[in-house]
Amino acid sequence: STGTWTTVWTDGLTSLDRYKGR
Repeated sequence: STGTWTTVWTDGLTSLDRYKGR
């Protein structure tokens, strides 16, 4: 969640994926 935009982007995808997977 800290650093480059790629980290934020990946974090967002992970959160979204977990949200959809539920």
